[in-house]
Amino acid sequence: MFKNTAENRKGTKKARTEAIVEREYRQLARLVRVIDVLYALVIWRSVVLLPHPTVEEVESAGSLWRAFLPYGNNFALVAVGIALVVIYWGQNNRLFGNLQRTDGYHASTAVMQVAFVLLFGYFVRIGLEVGDMPQVLAAQSLALVAAGAMAILGWRHAVRDGHLVSPVLGRNEARELSITNFVEPTVAVLTIPLAWVGPTPYTLAFVLGMPAVGWCYKAFAASLPVLADALPEDRAADDGRSGK
Repeated sequence: MFKNTAENRKGTKKARTEAIVEREYRQLARLVRVIDVLYALVIWRSVVLLPHPTVEEVESAGSLWRAFLPYGNNFALVAVGIALVVIYWGQNNRLFGNLQRTDGYHASTAVMQVAFVLLFGYFVRIGLEVGDMPQVLAAQSLALVAAGAMAILGWRHAVRDGHLVSPVLGRNEARELSITNFVEPTVAVLTIPLAWVGPTPYTLAFVLGMPAVGWCYKAFAASLPVLADALPEDRAADDGRSGK
């Protein structure tokens, strides 16, 4: 009787583990769909926020193109904002493409990353309404720093867990992804003091900083082991779908 009870408990524990893992596989697909929709909404909203001249302004300027000239800085800020959202979306796709499932902690960081990207879009809208105030530009950078931090935390958790990432992901590739995750938040940190210099240097810092910082991280990756997360040696032992 006791033997049967022990076997039943063991079977229940195994079934529960398999159920949890199966749910994590399905949860990843749902999470990807939600995140893609939210990023698409941010881009759509950014395009809607693009400034446009009034009829009076067009008549006063004499042509439509001349009427757009006073909005040049606003167009540049929105264009850079859309580019940054696309970059973060691409980063998200690159990381999620190397996952096979997710869990509660990783899903929470992914949702928080999108929330901070939405907050960035909110501050972009404020900047269009009140002007290029240094506090607003700094708030945009801080939102992107927080979004990048969530990506770092989520990927670090996935890599250290080992079972969340794809079994075909190599250790060198995982290490490279861990390091390149620091590019976006690093550039965002560097732009914070430039918010008080002016909108033009602030915008140029994003445009020129992304490729420059990305090159530096790749060039000195070997000297930055503290930023890289190593896959565990036993990650191939998937506790949910092994043997299926």
